[in-house]
Amino acid sequence: MLSEFMRNISLQYKDGIERNVLTLPEIGRVNLVSNMEESLHSFDWTKYKSALTSKLIGNTVIYQKIAYTTMNNLDPFIACVPVGCGLVAVASRQLNGRGRAGNTWLSPPGCMMLTMHMVTQTGTPLGDAVYSAARDVLPAIPESGASYPAVSVANILTTLPAVSVARVINFYLQEHTGANEDYRSVRVKWPNDIFYSNTKVGGVLVDLRAERQGHSLKIHAYVGIGVNVTNQKPTLNLNDVITDFNTANSTNIPLLSIEYVAARVASEVELLLDMYDRDYSLYLAEYEKYWMHSGEVVDVKTEDSEIKGVSVAGVDKFGYLKLLKEDGATLTVPPEGYSYNICDKIVKPKP
Repeated sequence: MLSEFMRNISLQYKDGIERNVLTLPEIGRVNLVSNMEESLHSFDWTKYKSALTSKLIGNTVIYQKIAYTTMNNLDPFIACVPVGCGLVAVASRQLNGRGRAGNTWLSPPGCMMLTMHMVTQTGTPLGDAVYSAARDVLPAIPESGASYPAVSVANILTTLPAVSVARVINFYLQEHTGANEDYRSVRVKWPNDIFYSNTKVGGVLVDLRAERQGHSLKIHAYVGIGVNVTNQKPTLNLNDVITDFNTANSTNIPLLSIEYVAARVASEVELLLDMYDRDYSLYLAEYEKYWMHSGEVVDVKTEDSEIKGVSVAGVDKFGYLKLLKEDGATLTVPPEGYSYNICDKIVKPKP
């Protein structure tokens, strides 16, 4: 199964050199596609590379024209590509795209499917935040070197690609208009959705896998994002943002490509990761700058109670939603297992 899967994959590094043979731990040498131009006819590597400004993330691309899901494409490569190569997976189509809580993500042509591999460690600001939000979901690892399978869990990493998409659109409009004002057409819905004109255009999923290293945990995060870029169905897309802007302002800003969005999202994610590690309060301010919940009053349902008229106050460093009760008390809700219904203004457990 894996060797058949591998025959349809292209691997290229930012230096432009195609690697056609890899050695995988379980099945040995595997030949990749031999004609990079043919394999990438649905993905313009040159266009992608010209838009990529990151030092690491996105520098090595695994591309597959049709994938079951990009969330599964990275794990076989982790042991056989250079450490710190900035591995990402991109596909033009997905047959079995995943969302939170087992939901399916539709992946027609024109939707950008991108999964990024990130590594963090407990004992660092980001590593501690990720583990604190996920510790109830992740089983214990008693022995050094032991690991467990990846599990899907929402945490602070879930917010990064969503904020990145909003920043990409903002900066793209600023670049083409020469204006200094912020264009916040694309908004972030807690904890993992991307919205335009009150319509969902994208979402984020995070799988975590960890291994014990002495007294700390090394955490592998597979951060996947699906966002409509050029596809007209099933909802709106990012090019609708550009088209609507052109119509309203009599401008002629070029439409976006999947390659441009993928490269810019990877680059923005790297900048936001650095921002979080330097001072997480700076990142949280950036997140709340683009989110769609400022000033909202919601009802909160838990398994055994309901609290009405709670004010949304922000998010904390773990990605938990911060709420302010009428008596001044603070309530936090974890991103894993909860959803935010923006129509009914209810925060409640996911079914």
